[in-house]
Amino acid sequence: MTETSTQIPIPPDIFWPLSGILALGLAGLVAYAVISASSSRYRSPPWEKWSPLALSVAAVFALLWTGLLALTIVSAYSGAWEILHPDETRTGPLGGFGIGALLAALLGAPFVIWGTYLKHRTVRLQQEGQITDRINKAVEQLGAEKTLKLPRDEGGSVERTAPNIEVRVGAILSLERIAQDSTALDGGRDHVRVMEILCAYLRENARAANLTPTELPFERKRPRIDLQLAATVIKRRSEAQQAIEAGQRYRLDLREVDFDGFDLSKGAFRGALMWRCRFEGSDLRETDLSGARLNGCLLNYALLRQTRLHGVRLDGAVLNRPRIEDNVFTFNMDGADARGVSVMAADLTALSTLGEDGMTIIGSKDTQLSPDLDKLRQLIGAKKLTPSDLPRAGGASEVNLSDEEIEGRPFLVWLEHDSDHFSAGMAVSDLFKSLDLTGWPFDDTPPKPL
Repeated sequence: MTETSTQIPIPPDIFWPLSGILALGLAGLVAYAVISASSSRYRSPPWEKWSPLALSVAAVFALLWTGLLALTIVSAYSGAWEILHPDETRTGPLGGFGIGALLAALLGAPFVIWGTYLKHRTVRLQQEGQITDRINKAVEQLGAEKTLKLPRDEGGSVERTAPNIEVRVGAILSLERIAQDSTALDGGRDHVRVMEILCAYLRENARAANLTPTELPFERKRPRIDLQLAATVIKRRSEAQQAIEAGQRYRLDLREVDFDGFDLSKGAFRGALMWRCRFEGSDLRETDLSGARLNGCLLNYALLRQTRLHGVRLDGAVLNRPRIEDNVFTFNMDGADARGVSVMAADLTALSTLGEDGMTIIGSKDTQLSPDLDKLRQLIGAKKLTPSDLPRAGGASEVNLSDEEIEGRPFLVWLEHDSDHFSAGMAVSDLFKSLDLTGWPFDDTPPKPL
């Protein structure tokens, strides 16, 4: 019997586009499976963190894989034609490919993809379970205690329980590692939860019992090791961790914590809630407190050199020790970087000055000042200057102020009413806007849900 040569009946101008469409469809299904597998693991698509080189390599591999799919479809069609017409020689596309292997690959591809998806999902669930177990174990260790036998005066001993500092230190360091891993691997999903745990630990174990100022002689306290470490872990968060918090508009909740003697220097506390905290003798040098809420805090003897105070609320805060007449402690805000600081109803009688030239502080009628500062405030108040005059205060000749009055420039923004007046909040908001202190952490936008 004479062999005949037959072309594949589908014209090439239809066959090749059809194969490409089928290949792209399968590639789309694979991409959908991959995205579905990773969507619950990442808050944003993982490739957003890839470098341009990694994206380029991924694109090349995606194109190659799609091309192989197209070749597989073509080969499968050619093989089917060969089976149905065994006596005819194929001269159509891809006649020389091993149809058996390509057909097996085509039929097995969906199962391989599905198996890979299930394996990825299983591994992800295992990883999530491990992180949950690590957090639970660390939280249990935060409450670790040990039994001590203390001698009694009348002889013998009595058993007392005390915090197991060594175990708690390990737990705090473990939580820090979890927060760092979460930031690097899953977009920081567990980072905020770890910060909430550490903040709660400080609130419960270092609660400010009172805000009574300490009289002289003053001695700086030494905080407990685990409490200082918890504050250190919070203050040394990386920029990536802080960016996650800013994206969620999350504020560190450190209200009513006793920070007496704590080393918070060079710390990151942007937008932190620190109402009614004790900061006596705290080291706040080079600390970023932008947008923080320090309402009602006790700040006596605190170190504020180069502290960043942008948009900080110090309403009702107390800074009245030592008294200026004691002449034993030089205290002022000259070294602080202050812009838009609200000190309404605050007691600032320990301050001899309100800062260097260029600082912008807003106060109210019930703000308590030292006699010299209050006299200067009244002098400038007689000028009837308003917040609208603030931009013109860049040069003495422009507003015709004496040297003494220039030194009291912060009083250019001072309310004639008490802090509970309805205009107080609006005045602070207007001042912040004039200084471009808007958005998070300067406003009160609510946090995003986790």
